[in-house]
Amino acid sequence: MNYRSGAGDSSSARTKDDPDAAADLLESTGVRFEQLYDPDAELLRQLRTVQGLPITLVLDADGAITLRSIGEIDEATLRDSIEALR
Repeated sequence: MNYRSGAGDSSSARTKDDPDAAADLLESTGVRFEQLYDPDAELLRQLRTVQGLPITLVLDADGAITLRSIGEIDEATLRDSIEALR
């Protein structure tokens, strides 16, 4: 999936992974987006999403969560959620 064409911003927050190892993995797979390192899971606490990891969140332009998926998410669900924001 490529949503660089104005659909919004993407980022990843890592809580346990070594940030350098995670960056190396993203680089080796060609994935390009901002990666945040949150070892104390402060972001997850603020978003009240500490029900499980991994978690995928899609937020609208106002910061409201429009999709919350715990565990693996399929591409169609993610794509449909992002497309609904256009």
